[in-house]
Amino acid sequence: MRSHTLLRGTTAVLAVLAVAQVGFAGSFLSGHYPPLRWHSLTGITMVAVALLQAVVVLLPGRRDRPRMILVGGLVLPFALAAQGALGMLRILGLHVPIGVFMVIGTLRLAAWAWSNPKATETPDTPSTAGMPSRAETPGTAGTPSRADTPSAIATASTAGVPAAGQATA
Repeated sequence: MRSHTLLRGTTAVLAVLAVAQVGFAGSFLSGHYPPLRWHSLTGITMVAVALLQAVVVLLPGRRDRPRMILVGGLVLPFALAAQGALGMLRILGLHVPIGVFMVIGTLRLAAWAWSNPKATETPDTPSTAGMPSRAETPGTAGTPSRADTPSAIATASTAGVPAAGQATA
């Protein structure tokens, strides 16, 4: 399994857990006490997943990722553990605002992992370099190209230039 696939998996799980944390915290602040336990258990789960992610960011393929992904992946488990300690000690003046920033950072990391095409390319991914063009590919000679579309022919003929496939007089 490629390391970027694992990175996508861990970031997706962390993103879902982070959004759940927001919901559990909001429910607790609304006066419901059971979500406080769920918030705590979800936080512990996030630390475990972040530890797995710290291993994943060190796997081959890390050179294709920005340095901040490596740093963030290694720092996140410690930051989540510290965040959990702040919550357990009821230091909410720090726990809540830091939690907001951690959720934003986790979602940004997941967005990067899922939208960065360069990081998904590995040496065993076939590229189009050295591949024949459409015109050189056997069996596509009669297939229309962009230059053969009616709008391209009309544009070229109104400019006084014969379009591709149009006979000159």
